[in-house]
Amino acid sequence: MVTNLELTSIKNELQGEWGAFEQSDFEAFRLALIDRVYYCFNNDMKHLMSLLYRVDVAEKDVKMILANKEKLNVNAAQIADLIIFRSLQKKNFKSDTNWQEC
Repeated sequence: MVTNLELTSIKNELQGEWGAFEQSDFEAFRLALIDRVYYCFNNDMKHLMSLLYRVDVAEKDVKMILANKEKLNVNAAQIADLIIFRSLQKKNFKSDTNWQEC
């Protein structure tokens, strides 16, 4: 389960690339992200790849998903989930690491 703080963190990270996400609950946000990923699949793949690079989604995971070009709606959901997962990983790493000790 994603907390409100985690959701806010994910939305803030993606805001610069895709504008604001107004959804206040996780599932609505996820569906909006899937819609934006799906749009990019069809209209602006370069923009999507730029976002995936910036969020630091593993290239091998993306290639595996993109290998199935016949199911764009499924691919969009999988890519959106990778974006969310990676954003949460980075947020949790930053909160678990005490940067003051460095």
